[in-house]
This record gives sequence, C-alpha cells and structure tokens, in this order.
Amino acid sequence: MAPLQAQNRNVSTGPNVLHANGYTQAHSQYNKDLDYHRTAAFEKHSGSIGSVNFTLAHLRPGSNKHQKIGIVSQVVPSVYVHSSAPQLLERGLKAIQPMYEEQILSYGFAGGSSFPLMATDVTICDKNRAPMDMEADGGVIASHYYFVDKAGNRTRFKPNALPFQVLLLVNHRWYRRFEEWMSEQEIRMNQQETDDERLVQKPRKRSGKTTSRTTVPIDDDDSMPEVEYTAGISYRNTVSLPMPTPGPSFTSHTPNALDAPQQQMGTALDPLSAHTPGCSMSAGPEHPLPNVSDIRIALSQQTGPTPKEAFGLVGNRYVNVTLQDLRKDITVQELTVLAQEDNRFGVFEEPRFVRLKLDFSLSISGAFKRAIFGQLLASGQSEATAICAKQAVYMKDGSLKLYPSKDQTRLLAKECLLMAWGNALGRMAFDVRATALKSKPDGYRTRLAIPDVQFVGTALAVEQGEQDRAKIYLVEEFISSTFRKYIHNSTAKISRDASCDPDELRIALYLSFCQHAQYLYTGGNVFVSDYQGGPFGDGSDLVLLTDPQIMTHPSLGRVFADGNVQSSFLAFPREHQCNEFCEDLGLEPFVTDDV
Repeated sequence: MAPLQAQNRNVSTGPNVLHANGYTQAHSQYNKDLDYHRTAAFEKHSGSIGSVNFTLAHLRPGSNKHQKIGIVSQVVPSVYVHSSAPQLLERGLKAIQPMYEEQILSYGFAGGSSFPLMATDVTICDKNRAPMDMEADGGVIASHYYFVDKAGNRTRFKPNALPFQVLLLVNHRWYRRFEEWMSEQEIRMNQQETDDERLVQKPRKRSGKTTSRTTVPIDDDDSMPEVEYTAGISYRNTVSLPMPTPGPSFTSHTPNALDAPQQQMGTALDPLSAHTPGCSMSAGPEHPLPNVSDIRIALSQQTGPTPKEAFGLVGNRYVNVTLQDLRKDITVQELTVLAQEDNRFGVFEEPRFVRLKLDFSLSISGAFKRAIFGQLLASGQSEATAICAKQAVYMKDGSLKLYPSKDQTRLLAKECLLMAWGNALGRMAFDVRATALKSKPDGYRTRLAIPDVQFVGTALAVEQGEQDRAKIYLVEEFISSTFRKYIHNSTAKISRDASCDPDELRIALYLSFCQHAQYLYTGGNVFVSDYQGGPFGDGSDLVLLTDPQIMTHPSLGRVFADGNVQSSFLAFPREHQCNEFCEDLGLEPFVTDDV
C-alpha cells in the first residue's frame, strides 16, 4: 500500500518533511502538544506525591545569604506535588512547628516560654529565595518532579526525585521581635541563675561587735540588695514620689588615705604596714595546728581560675556618671509645647552625679541593644537600686558592634523621647479614667479591678571621662519578676501569653482600654503599643512596663523607629475589641466599615 501523503499546510515549524508513516513533523509536534495539555488538565487529580524539605530561615537586610533559625528544618515525604503555595505554607508550618517548639525549649528558658509563629509572619520561597505565587491555582513545585524534554515540556513523573527545597522566610518585623524576646528571656534566665547562686552561698562569718552602716557595701559584696520603688508616678494615685536630690560625686564618699587626719611622725599611713595586736608571728599559738591531709588536699586544688572565674573577677566595673532622669510627670500638653520650641531635652530632670556598678559578666546582646545588669548608688540613698544599663549595637561582618558615643547619644536619647511619650499618654489615659469615675455614683467600682501600671524609671547616663570617648548608657529600673508581653505592636489583640492567666489578662485588658482612650482623645493620631513588663516584685500590685512603641498615623511620617508599623495602626479600630474597662469607663466603640 502506498504511504499516505501529507497535506500541504502552512506551519510555523518549517517545511513539511515526509515520514515513513505518512505524517509530517507538524503532526508529531501536534501530538506532543496534545499530550502536554492532556497531562496538565488531568495531573492535578493524578495523586502524584513527592518529598519537600521545609526550612525556617531569615534574610537580614542588606545580606545576600539567608540564615537558618536554629535547626528548624523538616522533610515531609508525602506532599501533593500540584499543591498551591498557600497549601504548601500551611503544610510547612504544621511540619516545622514541633521542631520550632523544641528549638525554643532547648534554650532552657523558665516556664516553658514560647514565641508565636504564624502564617502572616512568613513568606514561602524556593531555595533561591524567590517568593512563590500565592495566587496560582497549584503546581508551583510540580516541575521539579517531572522529566522534561528539550523543549522544556514535562514528560513523565520522577518517583525518586530529591526533596524540593522550600524556605519559610520570616519577615524582618517578626525576627526583630523574636530577637528582642530572646534577649529578654536570656536576661531573666541569667538573673535567675545569679539569684540561685547567691542563695547557695554561705553567709560570711562576722567577728566582733557590729556597727551600723550608712552606705551600701558594694565594694566588698556582689549581692544585690532588695530595692524599694522610690521613683516616678503611679497611675493609680498620681502621687509624685521624690527622686534622690542632686549631690556631690560618689567619689567624695569613698574614703582614702588622703582623707585621714595627719598622724604623728613615725606612724605608718600604709594599712599594710600597720600592726594589729595579737598578729605578731612571735606571739603564742592561738589556733590548733592544721591536719596534714587537709593541707595536701588544699594544695592540690590550687589550680588557676577558670576563664569564667577570671572574667568574673574583672567583670564588675564602677563608673561615675552624670545621670539625667526622664520626667515621669510630663504631660502631652507639655510635649506639644516642647515640640513647638524644637526642644528635645526638656523631657529630662536636672542632672545629678551617681555611681554605677556594672556586671559585664551578665551582659546580654540583642538585635539592637546590649543590656548590662548592675546597681546604681546615689548620694542620699541608703540602698542601691537594681538597674539595667543599655547601649545601642549594630551588625557588621557577622558580629555585633557598639555604636560610637556620638551615635549612642542620638539613638538612646530617641529611646528616652519615646518613653516620655509613653509616660505622657499613660497619664492621659489615667485622666480619662478619673473623669469617668467622677461621674459615677459614690462607691462605684468597675467590674474588673483597675491595675496599677507605669513605665520603669529611665535615665540617660554619661560617663565622666574624655568628651569624645565618654560612654553613654540608657539606664532603667530592673524588672525582677516574670516578664510578660501583654500586647504586641503588630496587632491590637491581647497576646496569647497574657490570655492564659486571669491576673495578666486583666492587666492586658486595661492596657487595651488605655490604647482605646489614647486613640480616641488624640483624634486617631497616636497610641502606645508593644506593652511588656511585669510586677514590680512577686506579689506586688504595681506593674512596671518597659520598651513601649509609639504608634502614629502614617500621614505624620516615619517617626518613633521601625516598630511604628503603619498597617497595624490603620487596622487598630477594626482589630480593637472593647472590654469591661472600655464599657464601664464610658468609651464609645469604634465604628468601622466592616459588616
């Protein structure tokens, strides 16, 4: 039988070349196209599965290489290869969640602390950090599991394909909050370890009669005495508690040989050459002779100190500073006047001279600040105050570096200005509350007891030294109790951690009321967020807050650092949920366009 002849057709693939079967090259391409489109139409329902390796990672700004977050990586063997990007994201988060929680637990934080990770915090990408199309119906990773021909068309399935690499890249905002949370947890853990070590230390034996002291023995004792809260304003009673009055430098209270009265000729001023009765080597024996075995044991243990012990010996440093306390009684009205005068330093009290004892062995570095724990002793104070001294840091060549002094002044003064607005807006919320309670009948009480909250005492400390090398510190009261995040700056909703305890939930609800009042009475221009802190002490009714974020309307520009998230501010009226405090104190609920 003669072969069938191809019909003459105008095709784009070139001239018609007769094949032995009677079909042309154009027919062959048509069949391939037909097979491809048939496969594309039916492969979504083919049930093909493959392995996917999900890895949690972060890409720092300006970096071209992502970093894994711990060891959070998980291979999932049975993933539908034609899944859409949202389906892969959901599957990936579910797969890595156990390892993520295990990673957090491996840090050894107390109380099983955890940090939330949600789908909104993550962008799903391929191994080259290219984001996947979240709008595509599916098949974003399917090509990895098929053989392809020279034209790039998929042919048959590869059952033994290697796992497809998927990166779950957390956004910068989440990673910044995560590092801050990690720093806070490490600070509390180190403080707890220090407290535990002090509990097991044996008390020193005292001989002779005791005498009363007028100064804190910080020179010969590393213990941190309990501190009474003596600074600032309580939002409950608005009683201004006095700060220590300015006094001379701490060094004037440190006696030395030059302060001693002149002695007669022949009397040694050197304490090492002074003779103590009963200590002469020629005197009679007053103590029993030591045991030879005890001597051998003691001598065998006279090895050099460990690096940790050696650092602990020089870790404590004493710094004379000029301290400028942040005014806690400042109001929003005063801040507006200072802004009109372009005066950013009117938020401080008059400077005073104090001495800081900083324990650098307890320093912790986060993404933006280094925190050093220690004590503050001022003239007129009978006891030291537990503090946390902070300095601004930045990342360079994979390690954290301290900013120079001129930049420290700019950055830390900005932190003080942010705290000043936090104090002022907090007072405004108190005034709203007080006005509402005055309109109520005598004896009226809100359904939930109103907590007593305020921000920690804050100051800017300048080391007394060379002008261009003087170190700058942001000094804050130390919160010794369990640290808690009440409301994040990314949402108006109560944090999950605060929702688990009735007392902490009550505090968070009151802070949510404060946000409502601040937003309402500033015409929708500003409110305080990122509420975090804890009770002043175990069992204390006073709640101390730190590191707030001031949220402002986007029309005001980029102010108050990167934590001022525009999308969160705009979503506040919709996300805020009025609670018992809002209702009992007469705040009008927000009216939104949502149905």
